[in-house]
Formats: sequence, structure tokens, C-alpha cells
Amino acid sequence: MSEKSKNVLEKKTFCADCGDSIDVKSEPNEDQLVDDGKIKVTSEQVKRMANELMEPTKFKLCRRCWGTMIKRFILRVYYDQLTKISEKETGDPTEYVRRIQLQILKEEQRSDDEESERKRIEKRYGKAWDTKELQEDFVVKSFLAPFVLVKRKSDGKVGHLMFQHWPRFYFSFMED
Repeated sequence: MSEKSKNVLEKKTFCADCGDSIDVKSEPNEDQLVDDGKIKVTSEQVKRMANELMEPTKFKLCRRCWGTMIKRFILRVYYDQLTKISEKETGDPTEYVRRIQLQILKEEQRSDDEESERKRIEKRYGKAWDTKELQEDFVVKSFLAPFVLVKRKSDGKVGHLMFQHWPRFYFSFMED
């Protein structure tokens, strides 16, 4: 490998979240203002939240992960406001929260390949179930995308799972 090739490889930056290489031209503008239609969020607010979640030195994100982090930030900080606005405008306090969560799941998806998606989901969320495995371990009570209310067969505990549409996987069991 030539010296020039080594230097190019050494200078390449990778996303701290997904591992994709970051094109300098596609890095998010530090001064950008995010507006989800209801609540405005500055990149500085997102950075503060990110520093709580990961080492500051790793705060290099590709555009997709940057957008996902902003949505997670909005859910975390403005949850109460979103549910009030949602209930007032749609009659369902969970509508806007669920819409944002669906966007996050869609943006996180990297492939339609079941094997690679399962690995990605399990790395991020822990155990993942396909539909057949879900039916073996849980009794499904109801769906309200991206969540499903379930009862675990092994111990009778009731909880929620999240799911993505395709490839269909259920994950992140949370006991109620």
C-alpha cells in the first residue's frame, strides 16, 4: 500500500453509531436548527444529550444517525409536551410519539436482508424475535405500531415489544 493510500485511510472518519464512513461534505452543520413541526431543537442541545450517552470524543455521526439522535432527543426531553399536543390535535396522546419512533426505526434499518438486520437489532436492542419465535414465547394482546402488547408465556409477565415492519422483527421487551 502506498504512503498516500495509508494517509487517506488514516484520515477517514467513521460514524460513532453505525460505523459507516462519514463524508466531510455530509456532516451535519453545527449551527443547524431542527424543527419537527412542533418543537425546535438546536444542535447544541443534542450535543449535550449525546455527551450524557457516549464519550464526547466519539461524537461524530453520519447524517442518518444525527437525525435519529435528534428524534431520540425530542422524545426524551419533550415527551410530556408531545403527548399533550398529540392528544389535543388527534385525540390520541401517543400518536406523535409513535410516529417519531416509527421514523427512528425506519432510519436505523440498514438492509432488507433478514440475517444482517437481526444482527444489527440484537447489537442495539438485545434479543430479537421473528414472527414464529414471537408466537412461541409470547401471547400477543394488541398492536399499536411500533409497539405490541404481549404476555410472556414462560412467566406470565405482561409487557411491550417494539417491532419493525420489514424484515419483521420484534425486540426490546419492556415489562409493564
